Amino acid sequence: MDDQEILSRFQEVKKQAGLIFYDTHFHPHDVFGFHSAHIEHQDDLQVENNPTLLERFHYNSFSLTLLEILFRRVPRYIQKEIKKRFKITDQEFLLKTLTDASMDNAVLVPIYPKVSPQSLYSVLDSPRFLRLGSVNFDLEEKELERDLYSQVELYSIRGIKLHPNIQLFYPHPSLNPSVFESKLNAVYRFAEKHKLYLLFHGGISFVPTGSTFEKREYALLKHFFSNRRSFIQDLRIPVVIAHLGVYNVRNPNLDLVLHLAKYKNVYFDTAGVNPAHISTFLKRCGIEKLLFGSDALYFNLKYNLILLLRVLYDYSASNYQENIAKVFSQNYSNLLKNI
Repeated sequence: MDDQEILSRFQEVKKQAGLIFYDTHFHPHDVFGFHSAHIEHQDDLQVENNPTLLERFHYNSFSLTLLEILFRRVPRYIQKEIKKRFKITDQEFLLKTLTDASMDNAVLVPIYPKVSPQSLYSVLDSPRFLRLGSVNFDLEEKELERDLYSQVELYSIRGIKLHPNIQLFYPHPSLNPSVFESKLNAVYRFAEKHKLYLLFHGGISFVPTGSTFEKREYALLKHFFSNRRSFIQDLRIPVVIAHLGVYNVRNPNLDLVLHLAKYKNVYFDTAGVNPAHISTFLKRCGIEKLLFGSDALYFNLKYNLILLLRVLYDYSASNYQENIAKVFSQNYSNLLKNI
């Protein structure tokens, strides 16, 4: 099947299922600060809608190596490419982006310090958007908790996004200095108390520092463990690890992914993941732990959708319709029911 046939069949399946389809990982504004978060819609702007280099090569080892070279040698090129993808970030355009990819709702992802919940939700208020909160770790512990509580009250957040590589912490509390360990434990307790799920970035990031990019590895899956034990298994709320936990990792240790997948409360999303890794995950862990996420607008939502649909078809052509319903709707609905 060509791309258009894949999308047409997907739309037929969606119509027959009669379910709400979710993009569970959607960045409407640039978290690195290369582009303003308040762009007005302008008809004369040409939206960048082509697959990225990573998508063209299916996020394989070669493309990740090339990307790292670009981050190190020509950071201005990377900045320019990010700006292209965030030319238009008004609500009308974002909703059209979702509709064109046959998505009903999207989970919006803020990340302090560049994209606060306040800056995001003051301009994006459609009922098609589900909201996550973000943690301002610069605050003292009590202030931090008060800020999270205000997000619950003002925005009805469903979960909390945590990005170790941007916010400079290790996911396992005990791996951090004592002050940060205490703050992180407070965040996890708060999430349990208010029945919020946690969405962690998983993998490597190249984060801007001045005019260059710094490679950060706080969010590698090994940092979800201490003495071979993960804090996740003690949490009473769902935990989603983005990017299958292997973002920008050329040769990932998939055994760690599979180990975490054994925990009842753990899910993974598909944003920016090599389809071969998703295929391995499905064969060894099944379908119930997987959620669709696009990472839009950093990537091409529709192209990521096609990559995943090909994997689902190859995984089980006979259960294709059932598995689409699970990955795009039922698994996330079940997650929300468990908090």
